[in-house]
Formats: sequence, C-alpha cells, structure tokens
Amino acid sequence: MFSKVLVANRGEIAVRIIRSLRERMKKSGVPVIPGSDDYITNVNDAVEVANKIGYPILLKAAAGGGGKGIRRINDHNQMRQIFSEAQNEARLSFNDDRMYLEKIMENVKHIEVQVFRDNFGNAVFFPERDCSIQRNKQKLIEESPCVLVNEQERKTLGQIAMRAINAINYHNTGTIEFLMDKDHHFYFMEMNTRIQVEHTVTEMVTGIDLVKAQVIVAANEPLPFTQQDIQIHGHAIECRINAENPKQNFMPVTGTINYLYLPVGNLGMRIDTAIYPGSKITPYYDSMIAKVIALGQDRQEAIEKIKRLLNEMVIMGVTTNQNFHLAILNNPKFLAGTASTTFLEDSFLPQWKKELTA
Repeated sequence: MFSKVLVANRGEIAVRIIRSLRERMKKSGVPVIPGSDDYITNVNDAVEVANKIGYPILLKAAAGGGGKGIRRINDHNQMRQIFSEAQNEARLSFNDDRMYLEKIMENVKHIEVQVFRDNFGNAVFFPERDCSIQRNKQKLIEESPCVLVNEQERKTLGQIAMRAINAINYHNTGTIEFLMDKDHHFYFMEMNTRIQVEHTVTEMVTGIDLVKAQVIVAANEPLPFTQQDIQIHGHAIECRINAENPKQNFMPVTGTINYLYLPVGNLGMRIDTAIYPGSKITPYYDSMIAKVIALGQDRQEAIEKIKRLLNEMVIMGVTTNQNFHLAILNNPKFLAGTASTTFLEDSFLPQWKKELTA
C-alpha cells in the first residue's frame, strides 16, 4: 500500500516560506541583503524599488533556482530592457512570473547551511558549504566545510538557521544561504526549500544520507539523527560536469554517449550520474550530466582525489567541462580558499581565455 507524501517544499509553498523567513531574519536582528520587501510583477515598480535600493542589483525569480530568471542590472535603462526577458524566463521555468530585487554585494563568499526539522520539533543543522565558484549565477564547484569559517562562526550560523526554521515552523529539509564579506560578516540571502545538487558534499563529510532522511521526515517520522550525530569528518569537494564547450563560450552540447569510464571504487570517491553508453544528451534538460565528489582527510587530499577522478574519467560522444574544472582546481586563488563569487568571471576566465589563444 503506497501513500502520496510531500517530499519537497516547492512552488507557492516555497515562495511563502522565503518571504516569511526574510521578515523573521530582519526582526531577529540578522543582517539581510537589501532588497525589495514585496514581490514585483511589472517593470515600473521594479524601477521605483531599484532606485531606492541603489544599483547595481540582481533581478531574481521569486520561485527560482539553478540560475534561471536572474539578471544583473546596472541602471534603470537596463532594467526596462531586461525585466520582461527575465520575467518570461521565470514564467517558463517555474510557472511563476513574480520577481524580486536584491542589492549586489561585491567580494563576498556564498556560504550555505543545510537544515532539517521534523513534525515533532526536532531540528538540526549541518556544516556549512562554500559555493563561491560560480559562472552565470550557477554553482560549479562546492565544498564543505569552508576553510575561512572558524568553529565559532560555524556555530553562530547554525544557531541563526535553527532560530529561523523554528520561527516559521518549517518542515523537512532546506538550505539557508548567506553571503560572507571580507570581514566575516554574514548576510541572509535566501532559502532553498529542497535538497540541492550540492547536498552530496554534506553527505560525504558527515556520513549521513540526506535523501533518505528527507523521505523519512516527509513520511511524518522523527529525524533519524540528532545534532550530536552531525560531525565533520575531513573535507569534501564536488565538481558539476556539464555537457558544454567552455572553449565556445560554454555552449551546451548535445549528442550520444558512445564510451563511458567512471573511475569509482576507491574510498572517499563518488560519481553521481544517470548517463550510460548509448544515452542521448538532448537540449530539453539542464546540461549537467554528472557530479564528481571526493572526500579527503583534509582539503588538500580532497583536491588531489577529485583531480585524479577528473583525469581518469572518460566521457566520449559529447564535450564536457571536465578539463575546465582541472584548470580551476590548479588555480592559486582557489587553492588558497579565498575565491569570491565573482572570481571565476572577473579573474579566472579572462586569464584562461588568454592562455587558450597564446
């Protein structure tokens, strides 16, 4: 006998949760990125609110995710040109054309905290993830924990997350996202009310199956672990493998996988994928076709392991960003752990393109 359960908070539920959470954060004194207090559905309101916030800003889809419906806006003329395009993308992607505005903060890290809460009031948080390596507002490399976050900051982030989800009576899992500036001040950005792509690094570094826990909580059972059960065991890194050609401005690639070798089997190495020899990569879905994850005793070991996986993995039939990841993993700024959310596009990519033509 099977019964239907709500596993993830999506659509209108997610929109209401995010809006409520932002209000709660403000009331509890947690710094919130300046932005629109309400959702926006027309360009005139967008211009009016943006003038109050100050440019540059991000125009974002209220029900968004995966970089869809997001645009950087530098002035009111650009807002009038781009608003309808972003809104249409949001409507097509999420069946919801409500937008909101957010002040752009420069030289920051994207730090996020995975949370769980069951129907019995039990709530936990997990070690933070550093998701600062991004291109076109989409994450490429994620890791846990963040090398720049100390133990006291980790505890503080967790306490903020716990107060937030308890205040809104949140159910199941989600991710509370922050921006961290160079002085280690944290600003609440948004909440993703679901399991995210990068949950794998959290699973690897804690040894806890988050997807299994999500289903257990959705079935109205208590959380199968406590806060004391959640410990950091080393360092984990994930690289998203996309069917795209970095040398042609990351153009998505279609085709048929005609040969596949996944070098798995070693401790602390993992590849999540649904592709197989003969599978077709079409233009109808997101270009991500695999996730490569490595766990090490420390960050350096995790980097060496994931480089080995990327060097040994073979995907033939379509072009991927496999070698592009290797270039990032060898970059001094990435190795130092100091890369910000704009590092890839402002610093790394121009130099990488220059070296291609040298």
